[in-house]
Amino acid sequence: MPMSRPDPYVVVIGGAAIDITGFPRGPFHLGDSNPGRISTASGGVGRNIAENLARLGIPVKMLTALGDDDLGHRLREESERIGIDLTHALMPKDECTATYLAIVDEEGDMKAAIASMDIFEHITPDYVRGHDSLLRSAAAIVVDANLSQPVLTMIAEEYGDCPLFVDTVSSSKAAKLKPVLGAFHTIKPNRYEAEFLSGQGIHTADDLLAVKNWFITQGVKRVFISLGPGGVVYGDELTYAQISPAPLKMVNSTGAGDAFMAGLVYGYLHNYTLEATALFAQAMAALTARSPRTVHPEMSLTRVQSMLPSENPLGEERSNTNAHA
Repeated sequence: MPMSRPDPYVVVIGGAAIDITGFPRGPFHLGDSNPGRISTASGGVGRNIAENLARLGIPVKMLTALGDDDLGHRLREESERIGIDLTHALMPKDECTATYLAIVDEEGDMKAAIASMDIFEHITPDYVRGHDSLLRSAAAIVVDANLSQPVLTMIAEEYGDCPLFVDTVSSSKAAKLKPVLGAFHTIKPNRYEAEFLSGQGIHTADDLLAVKNWFITQGVKRVFISLGPGGVVYGDELTYAQISPAPLKMVNSTGAGDAFMAGLVYGYLHNYTLEATALFAQAMAALTARSPRTVHPEMSLTRVQSMLPSENPLGEERSNTNAHA
């Protein structure tokens, strides 16, 4: 079992940024000045995943790059206070901390965003490779597709014997995964990213099954395809199923996918069944969407479990003595 290792931990390789989000007070009008409020918070796909894991009690170490500026020091302090180990993070001089600016509508759906992420060019293959022993001793490694093609390729080729989890981020970012897709243990695309990666359209249930099977034939062990209001389709070599979306009042969808990925990692570490893993991850995403922040400030194992259906089989753990299965 992954969590039976001595001092198990997860390594997240990805972005840490400051999220700036604008919320309109009424209906959102594109091309106009909308009265509302603006919030700032620590974010970044990789960091959000790391924070969610830390809030669930999972020891997590992060490889990332922070600017040596006020925002970078704020990111480091807030992250370490929550429990993210940034001992190995870069802090290059004369670089600005990554910033993500998003505007959501009155329903909480993102309408536009701008990402200033040039600092992540410092996350190079040599930087990651310099932490070889840290990576090889991890119970799981999580990467996001914001990383450069050389970094993603190097991780897939050199650390494919570790359980690798990847957040596809977007169709354009997911393109970098195509040459090495089979090295990843778990992938979490949405419908459009799954169509793009597989080259197959998704219009019917049979299409979904075919796309799931395509990922498995590439070498991926577990696939979770988000269908938005259609719920989640998941599967492995022997399993294929769909769960309905969790009922929720959405405030902000930004960060829900990051929480879902953290839930997948948590389920793997605790040997949950595939169904239990999907339900747990979906509950984390639903809880996150209730908050204006990209990570729910009250995220905890107790809160997530309270949102699970009463028939959820979390207690039915799959026997697995091989941490890399």
